[in-house]
Amino acid sequence: MQDNFKDFMDRNADEFAFPFDAEKGWKDFELRRPKKKFNPHVWMIAASVSLLMLLGVAWVYYPSAPPQELTEWQEAELFYQQQIDNMTVMVKQVTDDEEILYDLEEMDKAFAELKEDLKDNADSAEVIEAMMNHYRLKLEILEQMLEEIQERNEEDTIDL
Repeated sequence: MQDNFKDFMDRNADEFAFPFDAEKGWKDFELRRPKKKFNPHVWMIAASVSLLMLLGVAWVYYPSAPPQELTEWQEAELFYQQQIDNMTVMVKQVTDDEEILYDLEEMDKAFAELKEDLKDNADSAEVIEAMMNHYRLKLEILEQMLEEIQERNEEDTIDL
């Protein structure tokens, strides 16, 4: 069977041979090929739409983490800190006594040391209790300061 094929090829070799000019072939191909205009704006718009769709899908399927519930200690700390901040603002509004403001700063420094101890987890129950006591004490001191300052201001207005 191979011999038949070989004989056929030998007999018809002239029909299979044709001259091909590679340069002319490429030119003909390029002339026949339809020209497409490249528009970068279309690609940019398509990429932007794709990105927005991807972000939308990610937002729907991967919602943000649910808010963490506060521990009892964190709730208490938040409550006391808000109360202290409010009282500090009130004290600063009625007086500009440098000594009082300095004392408040010193109390904050002592409290920062307590917080460092809490980070080390050294006797955390005791440290938390000390921090709660600090909050209570500072709040009481601020309330007393505010009362005394207001009493002094009232006395000063009465004496006039």
